[in-house]
Amino acid sequence: MWNYSFTIPSLLILAIIFCFYYFRPRLPIRINRTFLFLLTIDVFVVLFDWLSSHTDEFPESYHSWILWVLNLLFFAFFLLRIYGFFLFYMDILDLKVSDHLLLHRTAPILLALCELILISSPMTHAVFFIDTFGYHRGPLYNILYVCFGGYLLMAFILVALHRSGLSRYEFVSLLSSIMILVIGNIIRAIFPNMLIMDTFCMLSILVLFLTFQNPDRYLTDRGQAYNTKALRSLLNEWHPNHRYWFLGFAMKNYPELRAIFGGNQVDECIVQINQFLADSFPGALPFYLKNGCFTLVAAPSVSLNGVKETIQKRFLLPWKTSSGDLKPTLAFIQGDSSLKGFSADRLVNTLLVSMDSASRSASNEVHTLQDSMEKLERQMIVRRCLEKAIENDEVEVYLQPLVDCQTETVVAAEALARIREQNGDIIPPEEFISLAERDGQIVRLGEQVFRKVCAFLHEHQASFSCFRWINVNLSPLQCLQANLSDQFVRILHEFAISPSLIHFEITEQAMIDSDTLNNQMRALQKAGFQFALDDYGSGYSNLIRVSRYPFTNIKIDMSLVWSYAEHPSPLLPSMIQTFQEMHFSVTVEGIETREMADTFRELGCDFFQGYYYSPPIPMHDFIMKYGLSSEHGNSGATPVL
Repeated sequence: MWNYSFTIPSLLILAIIFCFYYFRPRLPIRINRTFLFLLTIDVFVVLFDWLSSHTDEFPESYHSWILWVLNLLFFAFFLLRIYGFFLFYMDILDLKVSDHLLLHRTAPILLALCELILISSPMTHAVFFIDTFGYHRGPLYNILYVCFGGYLLMAFILVALHRSGLSRYEFVSLLSSIMILVIGNIIRAIFPNMLIMDTFCMLSILVLFLTFQNPDRYLTDRGQAYNTKALRSLLNEWHPNHRYWFLGFAMKNYPELRAIFGGNQVDECIVQINQFLADSFPGALPFYLKNGCFTLVAAPSVSLNGVKETIQKRFLLPWKTSSGDLKPTLAFIQGDSSLKGFSADRLVNTLLVSMDSASRSASNEVHTLQDSMEKLERQMIVRRCLEKAIENDEVEVYLQPLVDCQTETVVAAEALARIREQNGDIIPPEEFISLAERDGQIVRLGEQVFRKVCAFLHEHQASFSCFRWINVNLSPLQCLQANLSDQFVRILHEFAISPSLIHFEITEQAMIDSDTLNNQMRALQKAGFQFALDDYGSGYSNLIRVSRYPFTNIKIDMSLVWSYAEHPSPLLPSMIQTFQEMHFSVTVEGIETREMADTFRELGCDFFQGYYYSPPIPMHDFIMKYGLSSEHGNSGATPVL
């Protein structure tokens, strides 16, 4: 009477998928629970489909109540299965109740109505009935197909409405899964005695499993830990509704470790660390993100401090690999679910950035994600202000005077970029300069400052009698521009300015790429510009290296200046004397008191710069304070005090 040839293979394949999925690590999130529910229900449907069909085929061999129970169970699970498919489609699309409130209310009502009609069948014979001749269909039997088709129609509409949130591969997979069920439903209606509907459901589940639920897509390839995608999925669901903490830690100087010990040895160590986390903290979920960064997520019932202490104790011991021992040091960052004002994506991104930053920091303190979030929030504000200032030509140029050590008169100035917040406050340069360099905006920023300095000199050069030049900072990124010299010369010609009025300040950091920098400096020197080495003493340059470049002035970093002012030693005077013997002029930064000025004057320095004489001030104020208008007939030096 019934064709069972498709049932056993379908059940076996389902059993394989079920076992593979059940015994692999799974994230405790809704979509995984729904898929496990769908698998379980489908196994019961196939099982009861076979059992009910077998008893219906031989009614004389079984008591009627057995036929009633088996058929009721089959149809109940049959309806529950299509509802499970629908719920899983909803989870894939990540739909919230508020997104489709009417649909969320209608879907379970439709299931409940169909189940009630089914359960009433022993009394009403609505869907089926059993008599002395066995199993028979009832007048409302087709409600099964209507219910099945209704859920598939709703699923199709939702997938079409939310297609933009899916990749092409995911969209095609969802449509394929729905169409397989539609075809199976049609074939079952046409050939009711062929138990083939279960095969189509199994094929649909297989498509969904391979596309969305293969556990390996959430697992790292380095041991028993989840990956970054898994962390995003977990926090996306947990963050609004669950209480939890997370502890991130990163191997310090990870790139250097791989370079020194080799990738294989470091990877072996990572596998061991992941295994250690999985074995030591069964109440926490371990994640390996990237570049030696790990994270544990757990409920508040698990002691965060206890976990941290256990990890710290273990890392006091070496990790033994096939190539030798490895003993990395760690940087920690921690946080919890109290950060409600941020999305899960923001949390994960901030965690990654913070761990990367902490891994390169010399500090061993434990950082908090709250501090990192505030820091990144501030960076976003500064970045927007920077972009707006550059785009609208609103970068301001402040000038700080350079003073002749002997006469204490202003002979030059350093041009410094300034940008403002929306409320008009000045943003400290240490906040936006590093961002400009990181984002590549420093090139446009530097060009804008250079152009405004040229415009200032063109308009006010006659107002200064003893004014010799303005220092303009040149970033390492600008030095990589092949046409830098031509660009600056073109701007000079535009404002009819002599290149001798511009000195470029270059930091020690730019000297890392020595050949490129040297070639760039020679081209600019040929065009008539001069150079000062900025912040000498803050990096790793030595005198031999400095002598290879066409510098005319050395600016000693204020950290050396302040250190000598507090604890004099022979080192700095010898350094200044050596510079003078090499025919460099010397500028001392950070002069803040009369005593400091007198001390460094005695050491034979050439120029002073610091708050004792003046902080950086706007160009207009600089003119008012130090300018000697030619129309007033003034001449001679401009006193700074």
